[in-house]
Amino acid sequence: MLPLVAAAVAALRKSSQVQIGDTEKFLDELLAWVVTVAENDIQRLAALHIVAAIVNRQTTGLSSYTLCWTRSNDFKGLSNFLQKKLDIDWNYEVMNQDLPLHRRLWAIKAWVWIAKALAVQKHPLTAKFAQRLYEAFSDSSIAWDAARALGDIAMHDSILTKANHAEIKVLYSQKYAQIVLPYVIDSAANNTGEQTAPCSICGSLNILLDTTARTASLVALTSVIKSLPRAMYAENMPSVSGYFAALYSGTNGCS
Repeated sequence: MLPLVAAAVAALRKSSQVQIGDTEKFLDELLAWVVTVAENDIQRLAALHIVAAIVNRQTTGLSSYTLCWTRSNDFKGLSNFLQKKLDIDWNYEVMNQDLPLHRRLWAIKAWVWIAKALAVQKHPLTAKFAQRLYEAFSDSSIAWDAARALGDIAMHDSILTKANHAEIKVLYSQKYAQIVLPYVIDSAANNTGEQTAPCSICGSLNILLDTTARTASLVALTSVIKSLPRAMYAENMPSVSGYFAALYSGTNGCS
């Protein structure tokens, strides 16, 4: 049943109205349901599709009583909701190692869908949502999932589309690439250059102290590149090639 509801919500036009009361509270409760109550992944994903559809349409105008796709200058749509995710929920739901791993991984998936809803409309908070994922690169339990999430944000999906009347700006993929690709390359370069120590066998300076972060950087770079057309990252290929060479050297320093 929930996937059908999600499909209907995702396809609503901006002029449609759905009575749900406090939208931010509704979104928080739905996200909490995803990580604590939902019985299977189909339910969880459908709920995240609903969250993404609402966030996508409500980030510039919001009525606290009626969920309405129309804009209003009297409200900063979902600003409190988004800021709470960045300031509080990221640390509690994703970085909190006391929580079950399954909950943390689905919190990352929720993060991706919120970020996707922002990215397709070139929302200014897209960069902050993407950059938060780097904080998880040193956590071996979730590092790879956080790294892959950077590419997942830019990947095309069947929910946030023009056919579903989503708020989509032209060339949003290019904008995301401009924001994320230089950052991920810089992060990768730092993980291959600044965090090194002499090898106990050969004395070379190519053994990384934080292998988890190094691997996550590789996964992130691969994920982002796979999600973008080649033309968007072609000019960065020298940096990318240099990064892969540094990783290979660091792995084989004692050969």
